[in-house]
Amino acid sequence: MRYGIATTTIIGEEEQKTFKREYADTVDHITYTVLILFTITIFQNITYLNSPDPATAQLALTSMALALICIFGIALKTFFDNLGITKSQFKSSTNDLWRMFVFFGIIFGIQFVVFFLILQVAPIQSVFALGLNFFVFAVISSTSEEFFFAYTLQATITRYTKFWGVFIIAGIFMYYHWVVYASTPILLLLMFIFRLVYGSVYYYSRRLSSLILAHLLTNMLGLASIA
Repeated sequence: MRYGIATTTIIGEEEQKTFKREYADTVDHITYTVLILFTITIFQNITYLNSPDPATAQLALTSMALALICIFGIALKTFFDNLGITKSQFKSSTNDLWRMFVFFGIIFGIQFVVFFLILQVAPIQSVFALGLNFFVFAVISSTSEEFFFAYTLQATITRYTKFWGVFIIAGIFMYYHWVVYASTPILLLLMFIFRLVYGSVYYYSRRLSSLILAHLLTNMLGLASIA
């Protein structure tokens, strides 16, 4: 974790201040690629809103709500980042893609054990075989939730609570799944644990792309196993 540092140098009558942003996010090519895919799926999802199938229409409506949450989260983060008279300089750490895959492996490796057990008792099929609308939902939900819960809420809350903010976000994430998806108690517990894993990795790595990719695969496996 990189903490904010402020230094002041007096040069004649001029005062030069240099700020390093606390909690600098690393935005890599994977993140940009996911955002492009996210934008494409948004337009595809619009076509499902008037679907004659009530389930597909409802899934499309939920997807649009999640997309709005994502946009609201980015706007909120931008507001907090620019709050105050003096703006800090945004400086991200090295954009090494191999680091992103290492953190992605950590996240998905922990989750794989759980999904391996689930897939032993649940039939598995391709999300694409279920329909493009399922894949669209998987992309939109994973991208939206990570931008909102990690990039926006966690990054803001942990400025004041440090690592305890990870537990706070995990609780909010669990409550969110209870309200929106009416998840069962065991699934809510899994959501809390998974969010702790996601939050911990993001707290120390600041690589959002690792979380989005792991979340996307998790959603695809989840949809394929319960559909």
